[in-house]
Amino acid sequence: MKTIVVYPGRFQPFGPHHFKTYQWLCKTFGKSDVYIVTSNHTDMNSPLNFKEKVQCIRKYAVLPTNIVQVKVPYQAHELLSQFDPNNTAVIFAYGSKDYDRIKFSKRDGTSSWFSRYYGQKDLRPMSQIGYALQLPHVSISAGAGNNREEVNGSYLRKTLPMATRTEFAHVMGYYDPDIHYMFKKKFHPDILGVDDEIRTEISEQSVTPKKYSKHIMHPFEDVGMTWDDLKSFVSDVCSGTVQGSVKQDGYNLQVTYRNGEFKAARNKATVKYPMTRQELYDKYADKPLTQKVFTDAVDVVHNMCSGMPSNKLNSIFGGGKTFLNMEVMHPDNKNIFRATEPQIYLHSLITYDELGNELSRDTDTMLDINRYSGGAYKLGYSTPVHISPKQSQDIEYSVLAEIEKLQKLSGTTYVKDCPPDIISMLKNVIFRFGAIVIYDYCADNVKDWSPTRSITDVISSVDYDGLTESQRETYDNCMVSFSRLGGKKLLAPIEGLVIPWRGNTYKLTGMFGLLVPILIGIYNKKRFTDES
Repeated sequence: MKTIVVYPGRFQPFGPHHFKTYQWLCKTFGKSDVYIVTSNHTDMNSPLNFKEKVQCIRKYAVLPTNIVQVKVPYQAHELLSQFDPNNTAVIFAYGSKDYDRIKFSKRDGTSSWFSRYYGQKDLRPMSQIGYALQLPHVSISAGAGNNREEVNGSYLRKTLPMATRTEFAHVMGYYDPDIHYMFKKKFHPDILGVDDEIRTEISEQSVTPKKYSKHIMHPFEDVGMTWDDLKSFVSDVCSGTVQGSVKQDGYNLQVTYRNGEFKAARNKATVKYPMTRQELYDKYADKPLTQKVFTDAVDVVHNMCSGMPSNKLNSIFGGGKTFLNMEVMHPDNKNIFRATEPQIYLHSLITYDELGNELSRDTDTMLDINRYSGGAYKLGYSTPVHISPKQSQDIEYSVLAEIEKLQKLSGTTYVKDCPPDIISMLKNVIFRFGAIVIYDYCADNVKDWSPTRSITDVISSVDYDGLTESQRETYDNCMVSFSRLGGKKLLAPIEGLVIPWRGNTYKLTGMFGLLVPILIGIYNKKRFTDES
């Protein structure tokens, strides 16, 4: 007999305490059989509608098929009607307050439809009986010092609208500018407008772009990453079910079509006010290679769109709100892994709002590279790759054991809150984990590669005697860690892998990341000033 579990609630909003409960249910009963049910009802105390609640729930990677809209969550007739009542047992999972309201017997003393669930194996079908499970209490606290409070719906509604990005991510485990704005609008509308602009400036100053969800970051850089999240990330990568892409070491550029012209952007400010080809040319006049690569990229997009009418271009590029995101590789670029010929990889079409916040990312409807007739660049798509490390169980076990040890030493919930010495040790654990995953990927997918050539040539070419005392210390520390974590045998011919996970985008850079202070900070320091 099939058993389904119903987790009902208002979820105003769905937060980390709900997610911890959901994780426990999935671990106990199986992820595919656990359903979150909630209604579309809204009022003063429940302002989020069903669609908005789903937006929050999906940030925790809950399957969309397992989020069901019902009229009365604590009955869930719409969900139950999808199953054979004579061959399906149902367990409703309630918090202590709701559980205490359940009547397990009628006034005449006979049993009601509900019966207590305490782990029994032989369950009766829902045509005869329904089971009620009292959920274990999940306690998560947030805040600083004596101001720490337990996270619940009231706390989230009170604090999140006024939170900075860092504070939001710390509480929720992710940062999404659209959801943050929705919480302001729904829970605290009086802070919108001019005050919202002021808070946006403050928020942007309080956290660098590497700290929120849309930026590619190392797992240990995510301000919302808990130790449990980190362990789940490692397990998911080792499971062989994660897809990613190869991290390219080139020039990133985004191109759109606005007001009859192709324009380019490099960051949030230029997304709002993209540059014409001439403005791009003038901006990088003192950096000839960068100037050439960026203007070439605009010309390539123009070439691919040649002959298209304006209405079609406006449709593709959303009237200037949608950008073609690409990586431009050039053999003259002073990178560690140099391109053998000029290349452009198309990543995705990204749509932004008027403030430059990312709204969506589409990899299925990009421009057709076969339309390109220029010939100067080789074009391709940044296609997803399957990540499946060899001996994954052994890797997972050893890495999780190291993380568990560091978690106990830190005594913190969030990775970012642990002491600097623990962060340093954690970085080495993640770098080694990344090195193994990257090496295994390259062994299976890259032909005729020399894994040690580029990086070892750089390291051996460093004039140690000519370094400053500080540079020597950096060099020595890197080389000690490099040797301890596997050395040359784990070097690979790519910079790393990019992995989307739970709404964020992470990078594993392995030995390249470990040696960045040498590769970039010492040997190739001019890369970001002369030709970036």
